[in-house]
Amino acid sequence: MYDYEDSIIDYKQSNRPKRREYIDDYFMQLGAYAMAHNQVYNTDITQGVVLICTPDHYFQKFTVNGKEFIKYQNQFLERVERYYEQRNNK
Repeated sequence: MYDYEDSIIDYKQSNRPKRREYIDDYFMQLGAYAMAHNQVYNTDITQGVVLICTPDHYFQKFTVNGKEFIKYQNQFLERVERYYEQRNNK
């Protein structure tokens, strides 16, 4: 649970603060984790949270949910599909 909502939470360390537009891969990773958890445990996780801290203790929180979270889940599935297409074309 994060902010009273079932969530997938990923803790990250970074040497520098991140900008939201640079962490799409983190959001896709959260979407993949949520889909796997939902499948295995019959849950309905619809939110992902990335918590980042730098060595000098600068803390950042990025939350993704709703349609945006679904968008990242679909992007992850598309990436997996491209991987298998490339692998099969070798």
